[in-house]
Amino acid sequence: MIAVQQRPALPAIARANLPYGVVMATGGASQLAHVCGLPTASDLLLGLAIIQAFWVLLIGMRHHRHQLIQLSAVRLAVNPPEQHAGALTVPLGLAVIEAGLATRFGAYTLSLITAAGLIFIWLTAALYISRFVIALCITPWRLYAVDGAWFLAPAVLFGIAIATAAALPPTGGGQRWLMASLAGMTTIAAMAGYWAVLLVSCLRLIQYRLAGTARAPWWIAMGCAGLAAAALARVLQIHAVPWLAVLHNPLQASMVIMYAAALMLLIPIVGFSIDFIWRHCRFRKRASWPPTFSTAVFAMGGLGLDATLHSAAGATLGMTAAWATLVLWTISTTWDVWVSARQVAY
Repeated sequence: MIAVQQRPALPAIARANLPYGVVMATGGASQLAHVCGLPTASDLLLGLAIIQAFWVLLIGMRHHRHQLIQLSAVRLAVNPPEQHAGALTVPLGLAVIEAGLATRFGAYTLSLITAAGLIFIWLTAALYISRFVIALCITPWRLYAVDGAWFLAPAVLFGIAIATAAALPPTGGGQRWLMASLAGMTTIAAMAGYWAVLLVSCLRLIQYRLAGTARAPWWIAMGCAGLAAAALARVLQIHAVPWLAVLHNPLQASMVIMYAAALMLLIPIVGFSIDFIWRHCRFRKRASWPPTFSTAVFAMGGLGLDATLHSAAGATLGMTAAWATLVLWTISTTWDVWVSARQVAY
């Protein structure tokens, strides 16, 4: 049974989207630490991201225990789409962890850990994205309610496409072809989703500007474009899949366009962020993690551009953003620890 609710409280796991932003940022920092020549730090950060994911899950289950106990029938509560958007950080965070696991432990056919993780993130992504899509289809939504968090919908698809490509079997065969095709089709679908969300977001900004919406989630618009470039680069590096070879030139052009979009979006977003820090930030609340993860995927996009086109500019931007991500992660973590310590003290 599907129940449409207009103004209910957010589900516990949706309220946990900020901690899953931490998971995403930590997983992204783990991948970039390896690129920066810090393999030990990469492993430690990956382990920390996994611990953070389990911790957030346990907190969500504890907050939601009464609803779980009282369920007497299978019930899918569908809220307005803006109330589901933030929860998409859950499958995206898991996809980032899975990409790290695939890099660390090997391909789908060589590692039970990689295989189990891949199946789990696909099931999780299907659940969360279907809730968001159903909400768009059957509940009224307002242009005013659109914010940067809506870019998480295509970002999830890009994330699981990267994780799937990272877990490809090393040799040819039916499994490799199927997984490569799945990664390619998911990336193409995510591209369509990104441009649809971008169009709606532009209409929202033209009509309402930034009124009534938090600024930090708009970083996701830039981060999702960088993630798109990284996903397209992964797909372009897959060989021996005929239909992907046919689309090589359009996919390559799309990769360049998406990274250019990320670069253009980075400039105003950084400007707004500096203005916020200079005028309003007092480091009294917990850190906002979307900038840290968005910088990470911007770095991945640049490095992907270099891997496929041997672009010196992509390599420079990618490595600069990679080191910036590690610095931002350290600052955000220190910020959170400081705020938590002050809360405990008082």
